Amino acid sequence: MSLSNSVALPNPLSHVGCLDDLEANLKFMHASVSAQPDDPRSLQGLSMTYNDRFRRLGDLEDLESALKYMNAAIEILPPDTPDSAMYRYSLALIYLQRFRRLNDVDDLESAIHLMESTAPSLSQSHPNYTDRLMMLASVYAARFTRFGERKDATSGIEYLKSAIAVTPLGDDMLPGLFLNLSKLHHRLAMNHGNLAALELAIKYAEAAIAGGRPGRPEIALFFGDLASLYGNRFQWLGNLQDLQFSVRHSLTAIAATPEDYPALPNFHLAASVGFADLFERSKHEPFIRSAISHAQRSVEITPENHPGLALRKQYLAIAHLQCFHELRQPADLDEALDILQSVVDDVPENHPQRPEISYWISGCRKSRYEYIGDKHDLTLAIQFGLSSIDSLSPEDLRYAAYEQRVAQLFGDAFDVSMDIDDLNCALHYFRNTARRPTIPHVSWASAVHWTELCRKHRLPECLEACRMAAAILPDLVWMVNPITVWHEALVRLNVPSLIVSSAASSLDFHKPELAVEFLEQGLAITYKQLLQQREESTELAIQHPELAQKFTEHSFRMRQAASEHGALDASLENKHTLALEYKKFVQEIRLLPGFETFFLPPRYHTLRAVAQNGPVIILNNAARRTDAIIILAPQLPIQHIQLQASYEDLESQVQQLKAALGMCNIRSRQTPRHGQDQDEGSAQAMLQGIMAWSWDTLVSPIFQILHANGVHGGRLWWCPTGLFTQLPLHAAAPLDHNVYVQSYTPTLDVLLKATARHNAAKLQHQKDNKTMLTIVAVPELSPDHHLKYWENIPNALVEVDHIKSVVGPDRSKCSPEKTPPARLLRPP
Repeated sequence: MSLSNSVALPNPLSHVGCLDDLEANLKFMHASVSAQPDDPRSLQGLSMTYNDRFRRLGDLEDLESALKYMNAAIEILPPDTPDSAMYRYSLALIYLQRFRRLNDVDDLESAIHLMESTAPSLSQSHPNYTDRLMMLASVYAARFTRFGERKDATSGIEYLKSAIAVTPLGDDMLPGLFLNLSKLHHRLAMNHGNLAALELAIKYAEAAIAGGRPGRPEIALFFGDLASLYGNRFQWLGNLQDLQFSVRHSLTAIAATPEDYPALPNFHLAASVGFADLFERSKHEPFIRSAISHAQRSVEITPENHPGLALRKQYLAIAHLQCFHELRQPADLDEALDILQSVVDDVPENHPQRPEISYWISGCRKSRYEYIGDKHDLTLAIQFGLSSIDSLSPEDLRYAAYEQRVAQLFGDAFDVSMDIDDLNCALHYFRNTARRPTIPHVSWASAVHWTELCRKHRLPECLEACRMAAAILPDLVWMVNPITVWHEALVRLNVPSLIVSSAASSLDFHKPELAVEFLEQGLAITYKQLLQQREESTELAIQHPELAQKFTEHSFRMRQAASEHGALDASLENKHTLALEYKKFVQEIRLLPGFETFFLPPRYHTLRAVAQNGPVIILNNAARRTDAIIILAPQLPIQHIQLQASYEDLESQVQQLKAALGMCNIRSRQTPRHGQDQDEGSAQAMLQGIMAWSWDTLVSPIFQILHANGVHGGRLWWCPTGLFTQLPLHAAAPLDHNVYVQSYTPTLDVLLKATARHNAAKLQHQKDNKTMLTIVAVPELSPDHHLKYWENIPNALVEVDHIKSVVGPDRSKCSPEKTPPARLLRPP
C-alpha cells in the first residue's frame, strides 16, 4: 500500500506551523467576520483558516466550514471584480480537499469547473501564475486517479512542466513542483503498470531533494515520497536494494520532521512497512521489532479523532501478528488481538475500516486456535469472519478474500465437529470465492484450499476444484511482475505442489487425460520461467499492440488492488468493475484469430498429437503416489500405470546418484573434472545399483506396457517431472532390452512445435526435390577428458563413406569433414 499522497498538492507545507498560532488566527478571523459580515475578504480568510486546520487535524467539520464561508464570500462578490477568479480558485481548492476525503465525484467536477473558469484570466504576468498551473495539474491528476484516463495525466504533466519552465532556479517553489510531477508520474505508473513512469517519478523526486534547502521541513516530504517510490519499485522488480533505500529514506524523513508535523505518522508507518518486508525476507528479528516500534510511534502521535488512526492501529496489529507467525511468541498475538479489539470498540458500525478490522480479528482468532487449540477461538473467528462479509457488498473486491477466510474456518470447524453442515458451508464459500471476479491470487488461494479440502475427504468435486485452479493459474502468473521474480512466486504460491497433486487426483478418479493437461500446464509455466518467456503476451503485443497495452494496464491495476500484507486496498474505486473488465479483455482476445486458447489450460485432444512419431511417457510423483502416463499414439487410448516407488524412494536414488558423481569429482555437466577419484569402485557399484533399481522399478514396467501394445522398437520420448528429471532413465535398460531410441522433452508443447517445424521443413524439401542428410561423427576426445573406458570404433569412417555413397555427395554433409575414429563407451 502506498503511503504517499496519490495526487499533487498545491503547497504541501502551507499548513505547517504551531497549532496555537492556527487557533489564534481562527479567532481573529471570526472576529473580523463578526465586525464586517459582508466583507468577502474576511469570509475568504476565515474559510482558508478552517481549511488549514482541516489539513492539520483532519476534522471534516472544519472542511465544511471552509466550504460554507468561501461560498458566502463568492455570493456577495460582484462577478466582474478582478478578485473573482482568485475566489473561485480558492473554492476549487476546498472542493478538491473534500473530494480527497469523501471521494464524491461531484466535488471533483466542481473543482475542475471552477479551476477551468479561472484559466482565461491566467497569464504569465499573473502574480500567482505558477500556483494556478500547479492547481490545474492537481485537479487533472485527481480525475486521472479517479477514472484512469491517460489524457488527464498528460494534461496534469503538461501544466506542471509549464510551471517548472517559468520558475527560476533556486526558487523555493521549484522543489515542490518537481515533487508534484513525481507524484503524478507515480500514479501513472501504478494505474498503467508503466515502469518508465516509475523511473521518472524517482528522477523527479530526487530533483526535488537536490533543489530543496537543507533544514527546511519540506525536505522530509521529499524523502518520504522517495521512500514510497523505492518501495514500489521493490515490489515490481524484487531488488532488495530498493527496499533498503526505501527504509533508509523513510528514516531520513522521520529525522527531518518536527514532532508536531501531521505527516510524521505516515513516515513512521512507511518505515514500519519497510522493516516488515525486510523481516519477511530475512527472518531477522530486529527488523520486525523495528516495524512494531515505528507502527507504535505512528499510533502514539496520531490525534484521537484522526480518520487515519484506525488504519495505523491495524498496521501495528499486523506487525505483531507477523512477528507471532514467525517467532511464535504468544504475547505478540495477544497484543494484536487487543489492538484490533480496541479499534472495533472505538469505531461506529458503519465505519469503512470496520470490515477489514473484523477480517484481521478473525485471522488472529484463527491463529490463536491453531496455537492453543481452544474451540472458543474458532467460534469467534467464524463470527468475526461472517461479520466482515456481512458488512460488505459482494461487489467489493475485498469480499472474495474475506469469504475465503470464512470457508477455511468452516473447514477447520468440520475437522473438529464432523458436522456435515460445516463441510457444506466450507464448500459453498470456496466455490463462490473461486468463481467470483476478483484479484487472481485470491481466486487461486480459494481454489487451492477447495482442492485440498476435497482431496482430504475424497470428494468427487475435487476435479472441479482442480480445473478451477488450472483456469486461474495463467492469470495468476501474468500478474507476477516482473518475470525475474517468477520463481519466488511459483514457490510461494505452491504451484508445483498443486499441479502434481491435481494430476494424482485425476488418476485417483481414472482421468489420465486430465492429469496430462495439469502436468503440461505446470511444466510449461516452469520452463517458461526458466527461459524468461511469456509467449502468449509477447505474441499478442506483436500482432495487436494496442489491445496488448490495454490488457497490460488492466493487469497492473488488478495487481495494485492488493497490498503487500494481503489486505485489499479499500480505496480502489470501481473494484468489481475492474475485475469484470479484466475478464472482458481476456474474452475479447480469445475472439481474435490464433488466440482462441489465450491464457487457457492445454487440452488433451490437442496434446495427444505429440505421439505421432512415437510414444511419449510422462512421469509424475506426488506425495502419495507415483505414476507413468503413456501416450502411445494420437489415435490410441492413453495408458497409465502406478509405479511401485514412493517419493522417499526417488529422493534416496537421486541422493545416491549425486554422491556417486561426487566421488568421481563430477559436479555438473558444465564443470570440468578435477582431482583424483575418491573411491571409484564404490561409485561404480552405486551407479550400477541405481541403474538396476531404475530398470526394475520404473522403466521395465513401462516397457512391458509398450510391448503389450505392439511397440517393440523405434523412437520414444521421456517427459519427466520433479525428481524424475534427475535420473538417467534412458540408460536404465540392460543392453539386451534397450530396443528404443530414447529422447527427452521438457514439455509436450516443445515436442509438438519441434515436430511441426520438422514436418514443415520436410515438406519444403520435398517441394524443392531435395533430400539432405547431415552425418555427425564423434571426434576423438582430448587427452585431458574426464571420461574413462572409451575405445575406438574402427569402422566409423567406413560407415560414413558408405552412407555418402548411398545418398550422394551433393546431398550429404559430414561434420567434421575428416572424422577421426569415433569412440564408444564400454563398461569395465
